[in-house]
Amino acid sequence: MRLEELDKNFASETLDGLPLHFVEVKRGCPFEVCGLPFWEQEGEFCRVPVRSLPQLNEGIRTSLAWHTSGVKLRFRSDTRALAIRVKLRYASYLPHMARTGVSGFDLYMGQGPAQEFVAVARPAQDTRDYSFVLFNWETSGRLAKRPKWDPLDQDGLREFTLNFPLYDGVEKVEIGLMPGSRIDAPAPFAFPKPILFYGSSITQGACATRPGNAYFQILGRRLHANIIGYGFSGCCRAEPEMLDVISSIPISVLVYDYDHNAPSVEYLQKTHQAFFHGFRKRHPDTPVVFMTRPDADRVPDDTEARRNIVLKTFLDARTDGDSHVYFVDGKLFMGTYDRDVSTTDGCHPTDVGFLHMADAVEHELRRALAERVHPI
Repeated sequence: MRLEELDKNFASETLDGLPLHFVEVKRGCPFEVCGLPFWEQEGEFCRVPVRSLPQLNEGIRTSLAWHTSGVKLRFRSDTRALAIRVKLRYASYLPHMARTGVSGFDLYMGQGPAQEFVAVARPAQDTRDYSFVLFNWETSGRLAKRPKWDPLDQDGLREFTLNFPLYDGVEKVEIGLMPGSRIDAPAPFAFPKPILFYGSSITQGACATRPGNAYFQILGRRLHANIIGYGFSGCCRAEPEMLDVISSIPISVLVYDYDHNAPSVEYLQKTHQAFFHGFRKRHPDTPVVFMTRPDADRVPDDTEARRNIVLKTFLDARTDGDSHVYFVDGKLFMGTYDRDVSTTDGCHPTDVGFLHMADAVEHELRRALAERVHPI
């Protein structure tokens, strides 16, 4: 459709000298919203059902559910410029993490594994409202090395993917396109159901310098798969209430990265296998990829005890005849060289660390997808 078909009385605005028409992201908009499993029912930038918030732990209930980690916007268009206008929920600040990762949006163009990074919005510190031009063909389009997303596809359109902030919420976001631009649906994902990643702050994306560098986003591009980011910083506790939420979402694979946020080894012992058994009762054939913490060098004794608990859940499932389980050892995540540049603070990965994680998880995740899920 053309922008004029959305609003017969629209008027273009000027940003950085570009005439743009801004379209709000809301239910019924012409963009595909991903990473919000309850978007169609509720139309909220909330990763869990708003109705379930009172039952969830305080950290998730009061803020983390509204963080937009893993959320993305997808569409195709012939626009020669793209901008965003944003009202953030929190204007979050994390001293060990780049503002571009906390509250920025980054833009990719192209389809699936051929996607290429274009730009990242750089909001000022302590601001909740900002506008940013992410794409202008007159500057970023005229490159010496032709990008994979150029030339246009057979319909004369380019595919855009906009990744939302990792550690902030969004009250309102508008997409600015050139007047007269066409908007169409993006290419379908390779798999009919999303991959859900459940885990700690690392699974939420700390400390990627921008949203697209979190390991689950890297895997989503490589696999051309829809992803749901259920990383809840400090608050991944495997409670029954979260089990109810996750079990209600149709998914292709569960990546079960629960370890770090268990307050003790004893708590992890009590809850890790119980949560898996609860999920398995409701989803007997859905593949589950078990993971252990990536910062294995930091607290070796505690890490080994926790690793053994996760490994036991996996081995017990295999012994019970469950062939739909996989295991990724966190000891292997950070590679065998330059491990000191793989974390920001000894725990949370840098972009390099997230790349190592994606490399380590990809093989088992592909096995899980191939075993039960067939690409479309």
